[in-house]
Amino acid sequence: APTSAFRLAVLAECGAASFLDPPANTIIPMIGTAPLSNVYSFRVFPATGGAPTSRILIAVERVIDLKVKFDAGQPGGVNLQVCNMSLGAPTLFAGRDLFDTSVDVMIAKNIVPAIAAGNAGPRGGVRRGRAS
Repeated sequence: APTSAFRLAVLAECGAASFLDPPANTIIPMIGTAPLSNVYSFRVFPATGGAPTSRILIAVERVIDLKVKFDAGQPGGVNLQVCNMSLGAPTLFAGRDLFDTSVDVMIAKNIVPAIAAGNAGPRGGVRRGRAS
């Protein structure tokens, strides 16, 4: 937006030549490691944090649905290739619960899941017992 703090900071520090659309100066070209990629965001958690598993599953199903539509050449499909999630929750049936099953479907549809899990659980490399 013309009044965004980011735009104003770039304008002040880098000048108008940093923008692609003078005199509006609202489009800034940025090149990262995947310059031709697009990012799609799905809001799952409210501002207060936390969401039921059902809401997470709905988002995963939406990702899969968009990819299936793309693969079938249907309107509204998107060639989603990676699904990045940052989640933390306990599991009683690792590899066999609904979330794990939905991730298996993503993989089968050629969508790479990149999942950052919570920090709960046992730590590897920790010795237990008495010190000698």
